[in-house]
Formats: sequence, C-alpha cells, structure tokens
Amino acid sequence: MKSTKNLVKCLSPSSDGITAAAVRRNPSFPWDTIWRHTYTSILDNKLQTFQWRLAHGVLYTGGVKKKRGLGDEICPSRECDVVESCHIFWECPNFQSIRQWVKKFYCKLGGSPLSFNSNLFLYGCSPQTLPKEVHNLLWFIICVSKFNIWKSRVLHVCENQFQPATVLLDTIKKEIRFRVEADFLRLSHSKFKATWMRGKSFVRISNNHLFFDLS
Repeated sequence: MKSTKNLVKCLSPSSDGITAAAVRRNPSFPWDTIWRHTYTSILDNKLQTFQWRLAHGVLYTGGVKKKRGLGDEICPSRECDVVESCHIFWECPNFQSIRQWVKKFYCKLGGSPLSFNSNLFLYGCSPQTLPKEVHNLLWFIICVSKFNIWKSRVLHVCENQFQPATVLLDTIKKEIRFRVEADFLRLSHSKFKATWMRGKSFVRISNNHLFFDLS
C-alpha cells in the first residue's frame, strides 16, 4: 500500500480532489483502514456513498454551509447550540439514545464498553480487535444508524419534521431487518450464514424462519 504522503501526490484535484483534500487535512488518519471499511461488501451502495461523504467531510452540515456563506454553522437539533459537523453523529444530545443502543449492541457482540469511541462510530476503526465477521455486523448497524440520523436531520432542516428518537430507532431496526430478510431470500443458505451468522450475531434461523434480537 502507498504511504499517505505518496497517495496525496498521486491524487490530483482533477481526478480525486475531494479525497486528496481530505487526506491533506487529516494526514494522520488511518485512511487505508477507513477506505476498507467504507467499501466493505456488507454495506450496500447507498451506505457506502454516505460513509464516503462522511469520512471525507463533504456532508452538507452547518459547518460546510457556513464556509460557503449559506447560513450559520449551528446544529439545528433542539437544545443544541454547537457547530454542526460530525458532532451530530457522536455528540448531539438529541441522538444520545441511538448511540447508547448501538453501544449496547456492541457489548452484546463482544466489544468492551471502554473501546466504544468516536473513531469506531464514525470510521469503523476500533481499538479492540473483533472477529472480522462480528465487526462487519457491527459496522453495518452503525452505518444504518448514522444514515438514518442524517436523514432525520435533513427532514428537520428541510421540511421542519422532527422525529423523536424512539421513532428513529424503530426506523433503524426496520431497515436492518429489511436488508437481512432480502439477503435471506436471495443468497444461498451457506452464503447467508457466512455473512450474517458466523460467530456472535443478532440473527438466527429456526424452521426456515428468521428471528432477530435487536433489543
């Protein structure tokens, strides 16, 4: 793999200016790991695109809008008055219960509470080594959660629709079930088990029916 320094040199603004700019802003980031997690096969195209935009700092947050002279940079969430950037995913109090649910899930899959941090939640970089299959399940759940946090924020800003955290969590669980159920129908039995049921999991099969533990 090329070093970060060499990678920046080979990325011209015309070919991949956003990536090059992100690497220059944060040269100490473990970009190889971040990109590997971004394009892991358990994420569909929608989640991969979203995660790429988050990792490269180009989601249209208040901070980005402020830089373009299109408004203030304050988080639009209720009772929150800080600069909006990745804050909305990791620190915003309006989504605290979602993060706590993901943390609980992380611990159920074998993670330590002390290793649940922003690098894991934002980029998939965990200080604790988990089996690859377990990490993939966790990363899928994290990305679905972040994507729906972002959709909730956009609805709030653009259409003045505020979603309570309980409603948002139900939406996240439904999206997780939908993806797993779709794979159950389209994949071979062995491929499905290799993707969703190797090691600790939130999915089990009984009498050819799926059961979920998303509590």
